[in-house]
Amino acid sequence: MPAERVNLPAAVAGCIEACERCAAIAAAVDPHGFRDAPAGRSSIGAHLRHALEHVECLLQGMSAGLVDYDARPRDPELETDPDAMRAAVQRVCASLSGIDGARLDERLTVRESVASGRDPERSTSTVARELTFVSGHTIHHVEIAGLVAAIQGTDLPPDLGLAFSTAAWQAQRAQ
Repeated sequence: MPAERVNLPAAVAGCIEACERCAAIAAAVDPHGFRDAPAGRSSIGAHLRHALEHVECLLQGMSAGLVDYDARPRDPELETDPDAMRAAVQRVCASLSGIDGARLDERLTVRESVASGRDPERSTSTVARELTFVSGHTIHHVEIAGLVAAIQGTDLPPDLGLAFSTAAWQAQRAQ
């Protein structure tokens, strides 16, 4: 873990790492590979944009106490321009770095669609729980983006899409 992250709460540090994995993929794939999708599927850029916008929704919602994951801007530039994605990741990581550990237990209302044809649900959560959710969600989309990259012929580090819990389990098994 980079030295500047040692003093951050684990949920914040993990979310930053997950977002940085998005930037790593955006830097590793060719611009056409970033924006072009396999037939009938989402592009690498679309997966990364989707994940990063969830983190942005959390950051925006923290001040109001209401996180609305359905209110993503769905910015086409983030899914078509790898440079824009990397810049957005830098901004998001800077914002995440400013989250103080005292905020982790703050309560939030979360609004999100959870079933087809139904109104969005509202639930109560905390900043820590939502950081945990968006970091895991981001890593899963990084893994999917990595699969798309592999289909396109780009090799990425195999652990880029590895969940934190899986890495811990593997390390424990290796001992």
